[in-house]
Amino acid sequence: MNTVLARAEERTTLEQNSYRLAENLPNAPLLMYPTSDTGPCSNFTTRSRVRPRRFSGPIRRWRRTDAMGRATRYGCSAIGVVFVLVGAAAHSAERASPLDPERVDFVMGNFQFALLHELAHVAIWDLEPPIIGPEEYAADYLATISLLRPLQSPRVGAEKWLKFAMTAADAFAILWQVGEEAGARSSYWDTHALSIQRFYSIACLIYGSDPRRFAKVPELIQMPMQRAGSCEAEYARALKSTDWLLSFAASHRNPSASVGMSVRYERPRSRTDEYLVAEIESRGLIEWTLKRFDQLVPLDKGATLVLRSCSIPEAAWVAERRELIVCYELLDLYYLLSANQHRGAIESLQEQ
Repeated sequence: MNTVLARAEERTTLEQNSYRLAENLPNAPLLMYPTSDTGPCSNFTTRSRVRPRRFSGPIRRWRRTDAMGRATRYGCSAIGVVFVLVGAAAHSAERASPLDPERVDFVMGNFQFALLHELAHVAIWDLEPPIIGPEEYAADYLATISLLRPLQSPRVGAEKWLKFAMTAADAFAILWQVGEEAGARSSYWDTHALSIQRFYSIACLIYGSDPRRFAKVPELIQMPMQRAGSCEAEYARALKSTDWLLSFAASHRNPSASVGMSVRYERPRSRTDEYLVAEIESRGLIEWTLKRFDQLVPLDKGATLVLRSCSIPEAAWVAERRELIVCYELLDLYYLLSANQHRGAIESLQEQ
C-alpha cells in the first residue's frame, strides 16, 4: 500500500511540475503526448505508440510520460526536469530554414555530451568496473572528461569539444532556471543529480582542467571558493579514474572477439530533425566517437546506436536489447533550450 501511495505522489509531483513549467513558456504550438509507458526508458515493447496531437494557441498545461521512474536501470540521461516541449521547437524552426548556426552548435554540443554519457553506461555495463556511488554521476564525469581531454584530436577540433562541455553545462543551468521560475518541485528521488548540481559539476571540471585559463569561472557562476578551491583536485581525480577505466578496458580486450557498434538512423518526423541529423553526420560526430570507443572499450557482444522518434526527449542504453537510443525529440528539446543559452559567458571563457 505504501508503494502505491508513493507512486501516486510521484506522478502528482511530475504533473504539477509540468503544469507550472507550461505557464512559463511562450505561446507556441506544442506537441502534447498522453501519459504512457512507451518512451525509450520503458521496456521498448513492440506495442504501438499513441500518435501525438498538435495543439495551437496558449498552452496552459501538458502531460509527460512517467517512464522515468523505472528508467534508471537502463542508463537514461534524464536532464533534471524532463518535459515534452518538442513540438514548439520543431514547428518554429521549420518556419525559418536554415536553422540558427549558434543554436545548432548548442544542439551538437549537448548531443555529443548525451552520446558520451550513454557510451559510459555501455562501458560500465559491459566491463563491470568497481564504481562507488551512483552510476549516473560516473557517466557525467566520464562524458565531461572525454570532452575536456580527448585522447585523439576530434574531427571538429579539441576547442570545439571544449565548447561542447560548456554548452552541456549551460543546458543544465537553463533547465534549472526554467524550473525555478515555474516553481517546479525537484525530483530528489531521481538517480541523477539535480540539474543545477550537474551544471556546477561540469563547470568545476572545466575550471579545474586549467584554473589559470578559466580563472573567471568561479565569479561568473557564483561558485564559492570552498568549492572552487577543490576543482583542480577534483579534475585530477576524475582524470585518474578515467585513465584507470581505460587501462582496465585494455586489459580485457580480445581483438579477435571484439565487436563494434553499428548505427541505424530511423526517419525523422520533422524537417528540423532532418537538418540536425544531417549536421551530426556532416560533422562526423557519431563516426569519430564510435571509432574511438571501439578502439578503447572491447564489446564482446554487438550493439546498435539508434536515432529515432520515441515521443519523449531522452537518450537511453537499453542493455537487454543492446541498443543505445537517442530520441529525435531530445534534439528538438536542445534546440528549444538553445534560445536561452548564455552566449556571452561561453564566448568570454573561450577567449581567455
